[in-house]
Amino acid sequence: TRYLQKHYGHIVWRNEMASDVPHAFMKKFPIWVCWWQGEKMMPLVPKLCLSSLRSNLRDGQELHLITKENYTDFVDIPEYVIRKMEQGMLSVTAFSDILRFTLLTRYGGLWVDATCYVAALLPDLSNTDFYTSKQDKPNDYRYVSRYRWASYLIGGKPGHKIFLNMRDLFFAYIWREKSPVSYFLLDYLLDLICRESDECNHAIESFPYTEMHVLESVEDMDKPFNEVKPLAEGIFHKLSWKRCFRPYTDDMSRMSLFGYIIDKL
Repeated sequence: TRYLQKHYGHIVWRNEMASDVPHAFMKKFPIWVCWWQGEKMMPLVPKLCLSSLRSNLRDGQELHLITKENYTDFVDIPEYVIRKMEQGMLSVTAFSDILRFTLLTRYGGLWVDATCYVAALLPDLSNTDFYTSKQDKPNDYRYVSRYRWASYLIGGKPGHKIFLNMRDLFFAYIWREKSPVSYFLLDYLLDLICRESDECNHAIESFPYTEMHVLESVEDMDKPFNEVKPLAEGIFHKLSWKRCFRPYTDDMSRMSLFGYIIDKL
């Protein structure tokens, strides 16, 4: 953290003085999802999650699936960033982090991870400055975020200083550093922003706890669906496409929660 503060803290200080961040408005509130290879190449879990998201859009919302084929239709990414990805110094995951905050800086909206299952109508965020999933675990220091935010579910109005800082910090870090980007860099940068920007820190600290069950359902996927917490206890449920869930219990006698999700399609 001290290293980041020393070499990149000035970017946050500079952005504190920015009064009018250039942005663009869309006719409908944008919902952003990214799957680099495109929808046809999605594994089962992301396909189920995307379908659930489409089914729960409000009238004033529009889904945009960002892929390697269309991301340039929405944002301009510096050539040196693209080049480092092509050279293997920047993973697709890290590149999607950059896309996330570049899109949110320009358009606002809500970024929903491709493995977030949506169990109810999306919240109306058209007049919300900042939104994320925040858990009531402030003393859990296992993670840099301490559950104050969730990068897989984050959004708000275009030009928000959190998004602007994240975008500019990513650009500066990738320009300066020669080593591959750490998987946890996003959280370290957001933590830096909270330390250096009173405005951004207030936005996060004052945001209420929400979506308290977002991380619980993934552990219930293989259990009988009528014996676990109902999905109705939250709108969003973070799953994983790297885990193999079963549609039925081991003895094939009962449908699992994962099977229930499939059956709902």
